[in-house]
Amino acid sequence: MIVNSSPGFDGRGASYAEGFNKIGIATLEIDMFQGRRLPVTARHNMPHAYQALQYMARHPRIDEARIGIMGFSWGGIVSLLTSSEELTHQYSSGKRRFAAHLGVYPICWYQHTVLAGKNKYLQRTIYRRVTGSPVHVLVGEKDDYDAPDGCQRFLAALPAQVRRHFSLTVYPGATFGWDSRFSHASRNPHAKQGKGGIVDVIANADIANQSREFAAAYFRRNLATD
Repeated sequence: MIVNSSPGFDGRGASYAEGFNKIGIATLEIDMFQGRRLPVTARHNMPHAYQALQYMARHPRIDEARIGIMGFSWGGIVSLLTSSEELTHQYSSGKRRFAAHLGVYPICWYQHTVLAGKNKYLQRTIYRRVTGSPVHVLVGEKDDYDAPDGCQRFLAALPAQVRRHFSLTVYPGATFGWDSRFSHASRNPHAKQGKGGIVDVIANADIANQSREFAAAYFRRNLATD
């Protein structure tokens, strides 16, 4: 399952899906926003993710035990949150869970608010227990939407029994949105740990290829497609 970021279907999901499909992994990209703005909380998108999981699990050509989730930016937040045992039980009654999670520049300052008990929509218990499925994060060394070390600090703050299920890759020289089609700089009210500011996005074809190749290998390994 591919979860898009605030721009919606902008080609990033399709560029990763192509690599997945070549190795026998089916893909579904869900439209959470339908042209509307971001919701006030990623909790509002939990039903989208888990209902799509139920849909895929019922498909006759899909193995319900081997469904992974990945997302970009806001979609990356969703992909990490769905590793929570608490949320999985709440939205799927614990009957189905994702087999692997991949967050691509998943705005880790948002996850910090959960851990610190400063998110009024998501309790600090969200990351007290996880499903046990592997979770990997891809970030850029020069990410100025979050902070260059935002995801490193998030992983370090996780409880030890949870942290062992998480891993991280940092791409040297990469900015936020390195796999975008075009470079740009824009003001975003959610950037800079929620303070707002200018975010630089430098499209980098080489790093984009690396992250797409990593994603395909990651899910091939963790979904055991061979």
